[in-house]
Parts: sequence; structure tokens; C-alpha cells
Amino acid sequence: MFVFLPVVDYETEQSIHDVIFSPRFRSVTVLMIAHRLDGILDYDQVLVMRNGTVAEFDDPKRLAEDSKSEFYAMAKEAKII
Repeated sequence: MFVFLPVVDYETEQSIHDVIFSPRFRSVTVLMIAHRLDGILDYDQVLVMRNGTVAEFDDPKRLAEDSKSEFYAMAKEAKII
């Protein structure tokens, strides 16, 4: 399943996340293109792209703990870690 979401307010985004993380979606692969990093730590995998190429692909919690990762730098700048 591919989910395309325009930029939405936080309440709408939370409602979408509630559906995606509901039991109904447990066996579904969801590709989420995120422009805000809030909630990304809840996902199984994160793909970080730089200049159209893959820079990192891993568990977001693992990347958030690696001070050398690009995801760590973005998460720190966004003040989610």
C-alpha cells in the first residue's frame, strides 16, 4: 500500500497514525513519505535519502542512537531526540 498525504495539521496526522497502527494494518506494508519526523520513531524502518539516493536504511530508533547518522542529525534538529 502506498499512502500519499498532503501536508496536514497535527490532529489529522495523529488520526492517520492511529489508523496505520491499528490491528487492521498489522500485516500491511505502509510506505509513508514524511516531511515531519514526529512519529517516525514508531515505524519499523526508515529510509533516509540524500540527493535522490539512499543515505541510510535501518530501524529509526537505532539510527536515532547513532550520533554519526543523518537521521540522528535530522531528529536532533527537529528536537525529537
